[in-house]
This record gives sequence, C-alpha cells and structure tokens, in this order.
Amino acid sequence: MNLVMTLCMNYCYEIFERFVGSLLDNVNTDLIIFISINDIIHCEKLKEKYKGLNYEVVDNKNEHVVNYRFKMYYDYLKECNINYEYIFLCDSRDVLFQKDIFTHKLLENNSDLYIFEEESGVLTVDLCRFNSMYIDRSGLDINDIIYDKKILCVGTILGKMNGIMRYLYEFNNILYNVVEERNRVYYGTDSGVNYNIIYGNKLDDLDICVSKNVDGLVYTVAFANHLGFIDKDKLLNCRNMICKDDSEVYCVHQYDRFDDDIKKKMSVKYNFVL
Repeated sequence: MNLVMTLCMNYCYEIFERFVGSLLDNVNTDLIIFISINDIIHCEKLKEKYKGLNYEVVDNKNEHVVNYRFKMYYDYLKECNINYEYIFLCDSRDVLFQKDIFTHKLLENNSDLYIFEEESGVLTVDLCRFNSMYIDRSGLDINDIIYDKKILCVGTILGKMNGIMRYLYEFNNILYNVVEERNRVYYGTDSGVNYNIIYGNKLDDLDICVSKNVDGLVYTVAFANHLGFIDKDKLLNCRNMICKDDSEVYCVHQYDRFDDDIKKKMSVKYNFVL
C-alpha cells in the first residue's frame, strides 16, 4: 500500500474536494490530511465517499505550519505501524492528480527518494530572489552549497518508506537542532532546510533521483509558466488533460499560476479557479 500526506488548512470545502477527489479517483493510495479544527466538517463529508481518507488536527504552536508539517509527517509515520511501499509528501491547494503516480515508469529506477526540479532555465537558486529569501529566512549558512544549483521544489517529495523516513529525520534534525527558533515562524524556511539536505549531501547513503518536468511524473509549472516555456495552445489535450510534450502528466503542481481561462477548461467536475 502507498500513502499520500498533505497539509490542507482553513480552505473552503471545494478546495478539499478537488484535491481529495482528483487523488482518490485516480490513485490507489491511503491519504492522511493535516487540518485545522474548522476543517473537520469538510473531511467528515468527504469520508462518506472516500474511505481511504484520514485526517488529524494540527497544533503547530508558534511555528509556521509549512515547517511544522515535516514533524507531523515523521511522527505520524513512526506511530502508524504500517510499512508503506511509497509515500508522497505534497501540497494540497495547487496539486492535481491525473493518473496514478505510483505506477509511473520512473519508479522502475527503484530509487529511495524522488526530488522534483523546477523548470527555471538558467535561473539558479542563488539568482532567484524568492529562493534566496527563503534561505535567508531559514538562517542556514548554505550560500556556498547552493551557488549555481538548480531550483528544487519542497512541496512535492516522493520516496520509498526508508527514503522518506531518512529525509524526514534529517529535516527535523536540521529544523530543531540547527535552525533557530525565531526562524521557524517564517514561510519558506522549509526550502532552506530542503536545500541543506539535498545540496549538502546529507543523504549520500540513499539513491536519490532528481526528476524533471519532462519525465511527466510531477509537472511543476510555476517557473515554466512565468518564464514562457509552456505552449498554452498545446497544454490541454482533447480530454482537457494537462500535457507536457503532448503526453498527459501524472501530477500537476502549482497549476494555480495558470490563467483562469485554462483553469476553467481543466475539469467539468471540480472548480480549479478558486
């Protein structure tokens, strides 16, 4: 069995519905969503249709929840006593599933961990004002190791059980033993920790696959869209499925960056404009 883990807090029912629906209609997996107390009503309604959905209410104290989520993920996996084959850690509001990600041919590589690279052309981590800001917010002294390096996404991480557990252990080790408490309140600190792990070779005992958009496993579109790398006339096929190089991709991340006219065509079942 596989598992998808996500954070979805304080959104309307329709946003919960489109994430859960696109996932569990297309992917054979368990699902755990970390939510606020206000979101229980949404999850209970969805559980009537989707039996694979589970949820837990978040108490992130004084930390920004995008950083704290990695502690919740680690604690949950330690306590669940289920040996999952693959685990996918992902965002929720801007993630769309079109096919079963756990059946993608890239997994035949048998890697321990799959990290997803942003399609940013010559724009590297050190040249990107957003990623540079995230590293500054983390307070980590890693500017030397991210120089001229490709931009990576911390919002989608896939791996075998052992790979995900090693990643989460190292993430929390850095977050709580290296990152100062005052830096844990900032959005973006998680990106700094992710770069420290990957480009600092903290997991050099693992087989790590860096997946690109061209692979079609996770299509990370923010930079590609912003930099004009996407041919909008070929983005949607006759089934209104999002494509990369004329092939339907399995998962789409950051689709909220698309214009509304595209988002309106993406589904007749869910509202992707919200």
